Amino acid sequence: MVRRHDDDDFLITQPDKQPGVVLELPPGIRPMMLLEGYMSDYPVHCAFCRQRQLHRKGILVLLEDASKAMCGHCCAEEIGGKATVASIERSVDRMVAVSEKKRRSASVAAGLPEILKLLDADFLPIERAINDTIDKLRGMFPDLPSETSSQLAIARGGLVSIVKNAAKPMKDKTVEEMLRRRRLALSAVSIGLDNLDDALAFFVEENLRNIFKDLRRRTKYDRIRFDGGIVRFEWHEWNPDAGEYEDFYNEVTLPRMEIPDRTLIRRLIA
Repeated sequence: MVRRHDDDDFLITQPDKQPGVVLELPPGIRPMMLLEGYMSDYPVHCAFCRQRQLHRKGILVLLEDASKAMCGHCCAEEIGGKATVASIERSVDRMVAVSEKKRRSASVAAGLPEILKLLDADFLPIERAINDTIDKLRGMFPDLPSETSSQLAIARGGLVSIVKNAAKPMKDKTVEEMLRRRRLALSAVSIGLDNLDDALAFFVEENLRNIFKDLRRRTKYDRIRFDGGIVRFEWHEWNPDAGEYEDFYNEVTLPRMEIPDRTLIRRLIA
């Protein structure tokens, strides 16, 4: 007699930890019937053969005292017959396949919510501040030798799309496509983090002084002053009505120069 397990959502992966399972049997213990099969995450010992055969795919057996024991393939055939063992092992194979499919589906979005949280809180504001500042400076200095990067913003959009798709049932081909997109998006995050270093190096005061010293010769600005995180651009313009020069200025606040610790996000995107 055998108890069939038709629930593909259930797969025993730690048979030695199941309720009522005994690991060693005294001589003469008689097995009553085969129960459900298992695919152990690690090798376990058969309770019936002399060599205590190590195996991973096996079957739990019911004993006379209502306890259970683990049984390998060969001993299981002696207890319940080849046809019964084959049927149970096919059921195990189906559950393994379903479990693997669910594992791959779950891996699509694994860790992404944590990455998105870090991006939104710590890194995207810096990328936006850098880009906004460069745009303001380029408005005053069209020849400014610096480019903006939106790698983190682009990566964030890709990650959000992946998380949304992963919440729906996915076919195998869809899972493969989502995993491919995940790799690309995480690569974009890594590139975006590196770009922050390059961009912030551009905003080092000594570098800006050298750049503005050259660019100022071709602009209306008479003086450029640095005051902490603010750059002040000053110039004079003739006012014909007043018959004199008037002073004007414009200020640009530089983005904060320190990036938060990246140990966690680097570990998550690895």
